[in-house]
Amino acid sequence: MTQRVLLFLVTILTLTDAFSQAALKPGVIDASSFDFNENRLNLAGTWLWYDDRLLQPNQYNNSDLMPVEFPGIWNERRSDKSGQGYATYFVSVILPKGTSDLALDLPHMYSSYVLFANGVEIARNGTPALSKQATKPQWRPQIVPVDTQGDTLRLALQIANFNHQKGGIKETIMLGSASGFAQKDLVTKTGKLVGVGSLIVLSIVFMVIWLRNDKKRVVIYFTLLAITWAVRSLFSNDYMFIQFFPDFSWAAMIRIEYITLFLTMIWAILFLYRLFTNEGNQVVKYLLVTFNSGFIVYTLLSEPADFTRLLPLYLGTAGVLLVYGAGVVLVALINERKGATWLTMTVMLGLGIFSYDLFAYEGWFSYHSLLFSAGYLIIFLMMGGALLLHLEIIKSARTATTRLTYKDLYGE
Repeated sequence: MTQRVLLFLVTILTLTDAFSQAALKPGVIDASSFDFNENRLNLAGTWLWYDDRLLQPNQYNNSDLMPVEFPGIWNERRSDKSGQGYATYFVSVILPKGTSDLALDLPHMYSSYVLFANGVEIARNGTPALSKQATKPQWRPQIVPVDTQGDTLRLALQIANFNHQKGGIKETIMLGSASGFAQKDLVTKTGKLVGVGSLIVLSIVFMVIWLRNDKKRVVIYFTLLAITWAVRSLFSNDYMFIQFFPDFSWAAMIRIEYITLFLTMIWAILFLYRLFTNEGNQVVKYLLVTFNSGFIVYTLLSEPADFTRLLPLYLGTAGVLLVYGAGVVLVALINERKGATWLTMTVMLGLGIFSYDLFAYEGWFSYHSLLFSAGYLIIFLMMGGALLLHLEIIKSARTATTRLTYKDLYGE
């Protein structure tokens, strides 16, 4: 009896192990029991990869393909650390029977792609090809419906890059309900446009204040900061501008994305120094402004594949700026400067949002458009409040409180 029980347990364990191995088979994602009405399926996992080839869906040959973790940047995968070239990915997704109304949420990829589903092209960004001359880059995140005839979705993804320092795909592809994705896309676009519109209104308000308040430079720096960030919001992360103008030049788009980042740092440095002149360091100010100006010139004069290589170096500079800004604000807080309390909270929130933005860029976290839009909008509103306190357009509770003086107590 005991032997039969042991044999039964061994058989169950063997079958369980065989099932697990089947589920983990490279190039296959088993979603046969997944509920697409309640959740979205992350297609991250082990895909089949053929480097240095742009294969058609019918050229699938399992023996020639190498299993790799998807998504992934080629620079981290190749021995020469190169992001240039082209490659093809394959994966099969086993779906529940009778599944319908599905769509794929596709991020931008480095820097052009074509996606096939069951042998039919369903999405593309630009034109992937075997040479730089024939390749056309484009970054436009999109949501595309998929035809789910049968219970297997076979995806073939061609990616080519000759225009950016990175190659491959950084963010994952999601599979889910088409109606759910449409709702998410609407909320994302609405939130982005509300954030950009709010920054434009804020900049107009402070432009009027600048015209009526002796044209103080601190006000124009803040106005330029808000306008620059509004433009950057349309040309980065989910690239909202390209959603409306898909034929816009990719090279111009990525230059705008980088230059608005450098300009944001310049306006922030000048704003902070002008707001707290006694606490700031003029030498550090000029060094940071010169460094960012140099990046702007290099971005204008060089190719994207060249200036995108310097981003890791620049992010270190941005970190120095944040530390410097935090130090200036903390000293101003100790010295009880007007608006320092608000700016202290702003800097702390800015450190958190910027760090999350940086980690999302590096692929450590998923990018959440609403989180970033709301976070940065709050930062600008708090900075605007600090400036209004500094200009004494609004009064702090402490300033508004009546104080007893020697004259009040003892008269003339």
